Amino acid sequence: MIDSTFTSDPTATVAILARLLEAQRLENDLLDDQNQRMSGLLAKLSHQLRGPLSTVIGFGELVLEEKAGPLTTTQRDYLDDVMASARRLHGIIDHLLDQPALDTGPGG
Repeated sequence: MIDSTFTSDPTATVAILARLLEAQRLENDLLDDQNQRMSGLLAKLSHQLRGPLSTVIGFGELVLEEKAGPLTTTQRDYLDDVMASARRLHGIIDHLLDQPALDTGPGG
């Protein structure tokens, strides 16, 4: 059922609709601001976490390729464990940081 205000007083109806539209605009502005802050945080986290971890993985790969000299079996085993953990952590970070993009869909 339609409120009698909307049908009996066109001026009041316009004023109510104007207030509703303004409230919606303010809410949209707030959501846009929050989205921009979240995007900035995710970009910062991505850089702060992925950068150093990628460096660790890269150097680990160089050592495994014996570019710095031969490895003992024990050293290779230890480094394999380190590399597996680093790659697992990299996957977790990728999943966590990419999840919001999946939740919001293309275009944010």
